[in-house]
Amino acid sequence: DSHLASVIANVRNTSIDLRKQIIDKLPNDNSDRKNLLLISLYYDQEKIDDAYEIVKKIDLTQLNPIDSKVILTIVLIKKSWEYAIAILDKLLLTERDKREIFNYNLRLANVWYILKEFQKSIDIGEKLLKIDLDEKYLEEKKKKDLLGQTILACFERGKIDDSAILKAKELHEKYELKNIYFD
Repeated sequence: DSHLASVIANVRNTSIDLRKQIIDKLPNDNSDRKNLLLISLYYDQEKIDDAYEIVKKIDLTQLNPIDSKVILTIVLIKKSWEYAIAILDKLLLTERDKREIFNYNLRLANVWYILKEFQKSIDIGEKLLKIDLDEKYLEEKKKKDLLGQTILACFERGKIDDSAILKAKELHEKYELKNIYFD
């Protein structure tokens, strides 16, 4: 039974050799199930390049949250930011845990910053700083990093004008940290 084989092959503490044998015996149908199992197997074997090659071939819109998390790790390692955005957006649609939602948004703010989409990074960063005032999800260093990145994004939009300076100053004053310094 193909479904049972998929379930067994997807159990992470099953031996890698047994998982590989099971995956090899699965039919090559048009579904992404076999590819997703191979991605998980390659990830566990630390064959990130092989896993990523398969990621590029699958339909990311059909991923379930568990597969999405493994693939997110792979695309972040490979610095494939467009894939990361697609997966993070998908995870944000399904996630219910507030801390996980916060963490996905934190990654998204960072990806937007890397892609020089500074306004998106600022918007998410400011939202996260506001949430963290009440929820206290971030340790002091991580909060400092988020604040610093959000402030830098104000200036890296290409304009160092009065509005950028005012926005940066507002963020610094509103989310001021004890003993803040930027490395």
